[in-house]
Amino acid sequence: APSHAWVSLLTAGSIYSPRYCSFLLPSLRRAAADSRVAALRCSRQARSVNSSNLFSVQEVEASISDGYAQLCQATDDAAISYAVRTKTLQAFIDSTPGPALRSKLCTHRWTHRLCNTFGKKVMEAEVPESEWMCWAAMQMVVDDEDADDALQRGKDFASRNKRLGADSEEAEAARRQDEEKAAAMIAAFRTSLERHLILRAGETVSSKELREMSMDLITSNLQTAGLDQVIGIQLWAKDTAAELMQVAAEKFEVHISDAKP
Repeated sequence: APSHAWVSLLTAGSIYSPRYCSFLLPSLRRAAADSRVAALRCSRQARSVNSSNLFSVQEVEASISDGYAQLCQATDDAAISYAVRTKTLQAFIDSTPGPALRSKLCTHRWTHRLCNTFGKKVMEAEVPESEWMCWAAMQMVVDDEDADDALQRGKDFASRNKRLGADSEEAEAARRQDEEKAAAMIAAFRTSLERHLILRAGETVSSKELREMSMDLITSNLQTAGLDQVIGIQLWAKDTAAELMQVAAEKFEVHISDAKP
């Protein structure tokens, strides 16, 4: 594609409004004339109120009319809502390691880069509030290996958290609840950790910075899960954070300097 061309990234199952180009082009002409504009964002999106997916323009517009879909603003992470110069996309691809490009979190790195490049800005397209520009399908991506690891770590947590009357039915029910809460906490922590580290993919980061960041994240997730007051939790959290941080750093080719504890 020529260097002056603009592109938009599709996600599986996404649908553009038939009026997308007619509304986008006036704003695109203004964006193209301003070298400070890194991207043009079309935030008017249609979204299902019951998490169902639609498969055609006709279905989207019928759902809006019947109240089964609503018009809303896309989040900053919605890659489909951005149009960018081809050279901007090429520069991102060239600077991003392969494992990060293949990750389900790559769109987080992409949109963060667009919104946080020094000296650049994102321009909002002018679209009537009664219009929708795109339908973004629900993306359900589950990593079975990560889910299994979270369950195992949840069991490990519950086995360490011994309760009085361990043979009673109440204690067994509480142990299962601990497993589930710890597994959910680990899954949330892994996601937040990877969202942070994919932004640093290919870079060199000090071990001190990574340790502090991973401990801040796991402490926050423990508090959210209501597990932060469990006796001995800090040692378990420190070991777990260190292990998952190392795995995530290797996954996204984040190089750790002065790695001694």
